[in-house]
Amino acid sequence: MPTQSSSDEEPPHPGMRTAKAQSSKKKPHFEKELIRLMITYGRSMVEYICSFTNAKLFEDEELKMFYEDIIERYKKEQEFSIKTYSGETDPFPKLVGDVTLQQYSPSERFSKEHGLKYDENPYRTAKSSIRSTQINFYQRKLHEIADRIADADEKERLKLIERQKDIKSKLTRRETSDPDDLYSES
Repeated sequence: MPTQSSSDEEPPHPGMRTAKAQSSKKKPHFEKELIRLMITYGRSMVEYICSFTNAKLFEDEELKMFYEDIIERYKKEQEFSIKTYSGETDPFPKLVGDVTLQQYSPSERFSKEHGLKYDENPYRTAKSSIRSTQINFYQRKLHEIADRIADADEKERLKLIERQKDIKSKLTRRETSDPDDLYSES
């Protein structure tokens, strides 16, 4: 799609993307969910999530930075909560809003009538988000390897194909397994 040069005097023409629109990519909900769980439930949740994840899994750079900051605060035994990050410098207050806002959730009345409880089991929510984050990571890696295979010499191509098989196996396991079977709570 063609790009329009940014000009304050002219609105963008239909079918044209502004530079700002091109750079604003939606943050993966499962990555936001991991951050939300960590800043909502504290140290035990950080320990649990970090036992199955690392910063490399994060696709969004701002959320990766947020994750790394939480880990640093955890290691230094500093406070990390919604309140703490809401009072920090940019981009943390905006990110707190992004990760805590429930864009699509049932009303309080509907929840009461149907017995729905948000975060009834936060560890189950964490398992599902960890699984989604890992699936997304392995899919990205498969695309990267496929791109590299096209340009590789024969010896390198064989190594990449072996790596591709390994990643496909890990991806298939996560796609076909229940999160409760993949991640224990002990």
